[in-house]
Amino acid sequence: MMKNCKYIFGAIYTISSGISEEMKENYYQKSMRPVLTLLYNNPQTKITFYIAGNLLNWLEVRHPESLMVLSEMVKS
Repeated sequence: MMKNCKYIFGAIYTISSGISEEMKENYYQKSMRPVLTLLYNNPQTKITFYIAGNLLNWLEVRHPESLMVLSEMVKS
């Protein structure tokens, strides 16, 4: 039986250029937001995120709260 299990959680988030706002929003709500919520509520989990530039730009405009959450997670 394993007493200690160490792992690193990694996630890559990117979107294709030219997709609709509705598809971007759906991607955020169904893919990215649930993972951020889960990890925010479990701060003991070590994580690595890669967020592509076009998605990062979109998040700055549409969901700046997600970047605030990520910033808070980095600080902790």
